[in-house]
Amino acid sequence: MNQCQTICDGKIFWLLNQDVLVPRKCTQSIIRLCRRQTSPSSPTSSTPYIQKTYHTASEYKKEKRMLLRVQGYSCFPQLQHYMDAKLELHMSYKGLPVTPATIPTDCKHQVKNFYTALAKVNIQHNDLVPHNVVVNCHSNQLSLIDFGRSKKIKTGDKGTKQRAQQLVELNALALVLCNHDRLEWYQREQLNKTAANMKNKRTTKKQVYYN
Repeated sequence: MNQCQTICDGKIFWLLNQDVLVPRKCTQSIIRLCRRQTSPSSPTSSTPYIQKTYHTASEYKKEKRMLLRVQGYSCFPQLQHYMDAKLELHMSYKGLPVTPATIPTDCKHQVKNFYTALAKVNIQHNDLVPHNVVVNCHSNQLSLIDFGRSKKIKTGDKGTKQRAQQLVELNALALVLCNHDRLEWYQREQLNKTAANMKNKRTTKKQVYYN
C-alpha cells in the first residue's frame, strides 16, 4: 500500500490509503498526498501530487481558476490535472509543513517573493498563515499553498487596499516564520484547536445518536 500524508489544519497524520475530511468554514475537502504514485496527466512522472476533492462545484471552480493563474511560478502549487465531473484537482509541490528546524535563513526574502508573484498574477491569497507554507528540505525553497479563499485583485482604490492588506499579512507571516518561539506557539495552538474541534464533533455525534 502507498503511504499517504494528510494535512489537516496544520497537523500531520501518517496514514495508509486513507482519506481525511479537512474541516473548513464553507465546505469540506479531502486532501491526500500520494508518494511514489504518478499523476494521471503524466503516467511516466514520479512527482508526488496532492489530490483534492470538493463537495461543492463553486469551491472547486474557484480554486481551479486561481491555480490556472499561478501556473509557472515555482513558489505556488502547479495544477497537473483536473476532473470536472468528479470535482477533483491534482496539484504538485515539493515540501512539508514548516517547522523551526526547517525554516531557511532567507525566509523574509522568500516571503517577499510571494508578494511579488501574487502581485504579478493579481491575486489576494486571504489565508496567509504558517500552515499554508511548505518548505523543500533539499533546496530550502518555501512554497505558498491553498488558494481556496483567494480572490482576484480589483482595479482602482479597492485594488490598492487589497494589495496593502496583503503586504501587511505577509509581513506578519514572515515575523512568525522567522521567530522560532512564535512558530512553535502557533503550531501548538493549531494542534489544540484541531483536538478541540475533533472532540466537539464526537460530542455532537453522540448527542444526535442518543436523541
